[in-house]
Amino acid sequence: MQAGLSAKQLMGTAAALTAGRLLDFDTKHIHILCGKGNNGGDGWALAWMLLGAGLSAGQMTLYAACDPGSDEAKSYAALVRPFLSARPFEDLEAGQGDLIAEALLGSGQKNAPSGFVRSALDRIKRAKDRGAFLVSLDVPAGLVEDAPCSWQDLPLPDLVHSYGAGKLAAALDANLAGRVQIFPIGFPPLGAPSFLGTPQTADLAVLLKRPLDHKY
Repeated sequence: MQAGLSAKQLMGTAAALTAGRLLDFDTKHIHILCGKGNNGGDGWALAWMLLGAGLSAGQMTLYAACDPGSDEAKSYAALVRPFLSARPFEDLEAGQGDLIAEALLGSGQKNAPSGFVRSALDRIKRAKDRGAFLVSLDVPAGLVEDAPCSWQDLPLPDLVHSYGAGKLAAALDANLAGRVQIFPIGFPPLGAPSFLGTPQTADLAVLLKRPLDHKY
């Protein structure tokens, strides 16, 4: 944003990139699950981009347990609502041939999911067991930053669309190897090191957060 891009523009760019990829999938229905924060805003923006690409309300369903929290997320929700009504997570019934876009928590997770997010993840896991394809936006819900993730009780995404830069929590999870796709959304080239390759030093100080780093 210091470079002149608005938060709404960054959110829209991320959603447009994911929408372009999802349109290439041979799927009978797209289910979008939105949380309260900006990751949920990515989901609302994704629905708007898919509607603009020609998908009808009958080809996708959006789920939300509450109204979005940020101004950017609210603005995309306002665009979508005249065309698509949000349904409760309990209505999710997906299976073979369906695609699920999970936008529940995103980056910066510190605690195991609980409440309505936990309930939504349980329904997603059952849908995956029935053959649904899962794409998580930015960071999979349930992947906390400072502890290993047990995927036995959580739905392991088939793909992760990571925005702006690779997220360290996803890079260090062996179960996500080969599943993470990084999309540029306009971050300036600050020369930050990439942790997605083989570390070139044993000095753990390279992992410390610096003043210009965002969350990592």
